[in-house]
Amino acid sequence: MLINLSNHPYEKWDEKQKNTALNQFNSVVDIPFPEIDPMADTEEVASLATEYLLRCKVKLAASKDKSNALHISGEPCFLYQFVALAKEQQIDCVCSTTLRLVTNEGNIKTSIFQFVQFRNY
Repeated sequence: MLINLSNHPYEKWDEKQKNTALNQFNSVVDIPFPEIDPMADTEEVASLATEYLLRCKVKLAASKDKSNALHISGEPCFLYQFVALAKEQQIDCVCSTTLRLVTNEGNIKTSIFQFVQFRNY
């Protein structure tokens, strides 16, 4: 099982990313990334990271898949705290790597992000 803790729900992933996730992890479950208060201090963010890791662990405990991981991307301080806690508990965390394709038409710059692979933290 791949738990997707991000602001990018599985249903909106491109086909290559979906297929890669299913081939590597057999299933994908979304947990929406939390709203992080920009005024929150480090302790508050660490507490929120602990809460979300517990949510993920409940889902992982129910998984019958051979390969499990947490896909996480988002606010940097939360991400750091979350991944550090997960690694302490030997829970694999991955991020999506992408190729950024940029086009410029006049004053309009457009970026398209093309999935490449999942990379371990």
